[in-house]
Amino acid sequence: MPFQPFLVTVARTQEISPHFRRITFTGASEIGPAVPVRDQRIKLIIPGTAGLSQLVGEDWFSTWRSLDPASRGFMRTYSIRDLRRQADEIDIDFVLHPGSPGPASSWAETAKIGDQLLIIAPDRDDDTGAGIEFAPGRARQVFLFGDETAVPAIARIIADWPAGLYGTAFAEVPDAADIQEFDCPDTLTLNWLVRPAGINHGELLNQAVAELVHAPATPVLLTTDAAPVWETPVYSSAGEEITEEAVAEDTYYWIAGECSAVTTMRRLLVKEAGIPRGNVSFMGYWKRGRCLDD
Repeated sequence: MPFQPFLVTVARTQEISPHFRRITFTGASEIGPAVPVRDQRIKLIIPGTAGLSQLVGEDWFSTWRSLDPASRGFMRTYSIRDLRRQADEIDIDFVLHPGSPGPASSWAETAKIGDQLLIIAPDRDDDTGAGIEFAPGRARQVFLFGDETAVPAIARIIADWPAGLYGTAFAEVPDAADIQEFDCPDTLTLNWLVRPAGINHGELLNQAVAELVHAPATPVLLTTDAAPVWETPVYSSAGEEITEEAVAEDTYYWIAGECSAVTTMRRLLVKEAGIPRGNVSFMGYWKRGRCLDD
């Protein structure tokens, strides 16, 4: 069944670190997927000046588009940090942006028990894997790279880590206090990269990728208006050819974060290092100076 709206209510909040706030919602007993959550992509409908939009059923998006943009609220893309259907709870980790908050982080900073929003997600019987990009296929080794916006997805991927799979993860965060404790399996190593002030998002990840593929030099991060990138074994935002053989073999790479940084790392891996596209998933979660959900 296509994604549909679920009305959820704030049950509690937790300050994880200076740049992360976890909000636990009730109303999650019917939220999916029916398969491991991994990096499941969902949408949040943040209340606007007219209150929370009334969206129901599979036709929710048409209703949303028909509403006045000035008052309908905001739609933003997030990952599921944890889903406990028996307890009727779902956790969403919000990245906070002190000094330059967006609609979602502003809402999260002030959210209190009883506040409501809509989660657009698969239902509990949905086993299609729609909205899940982590696809290691037959790979024996995996590399994960992500900035702070991808940390919740990386955390969930680690929580659902396939048995026998070896991996290395790199998580870039803006403050040493943002480093979190994850229950990693013995077959996975997690590396935290603390980004110094004045360094662009993804700079440290870019260096890590360059070192991994033994690049002669670390490519300079793109500063041009790069188009949003979303390239996986089964989808291409650039219209690249998708083949039925696009299944990861040997080593699989999962990269998510700011679009320009992701585009730079994609060029390094695919165009310079010659990694087959079936072995990579590159997701531009956000774009500097622009909202991708509007």
